[in-house]
Amino acid sequence: CALVIMEPLRGGNLANPTATVQSIYDDFPVKRSAIDWAFRHLIDYPQVSTILSGMTTLEQLKENIEIFSQPDALPGCLTAAEHDLLQQVKLAYESVGGVPCTGCDYCMPCPNGLNIPRTFSLYNDGVRFGDFELSKRSYWFTARMGIGLEADKCTECGECEKKCPQGIEIIKELKTAHQALSGWVE
Repeated sequence: CALVIMEPLRGGNLANPTATVQSIYDDFPVKRSAIDWAFRHLIDYPQVSTILSGMTTLEQLKENIEIFSQPDALPGCLTAAEHDLLQQVKLAYESVGGVPCTGCDYCMPCPNGLNIPRTFSLYNDGVRFGDFELSKRSYWFTARMGIGLEADKCTECGECEKKCPQGIEIIKELKTAHQALSGWVE
């Protein structure tokens, strides 16, 4: 089975780790950039045949070439300690606030056409990575591409809250998410 990976750096968000994540990397004896760690995580899987990484500068291209040219950049390249490190990084990102939505879709379909799990996912990415620009753009496109309406179109019918197994105050959280995600100008 061959896998092609898109967005290996989550739209560049993993290239600029939070202070907490950076301190986890800094405390580890093997020193690598956050980008190197993200790519190595994917390289480690033998099923991955291609990693598509968007680049906008010559420096990014050079860094990617250097990472993928390392002689140990092969499936199985991570040690048990490095796997543990990346698990700590994952938990650090997940521990940052946001809406505790698991994306189960039990709240769907929304009678008003909102894509509630997508809205919460975009909001959580903005919170998690400390940068809402990519999330704002995706939210804007969500409405324009017919994937769901912006959350300010919620009529507060409450249908979603009755079905949410996490007991999320969806109406309230949609208002918070909409406020954080609004304002993208294309």
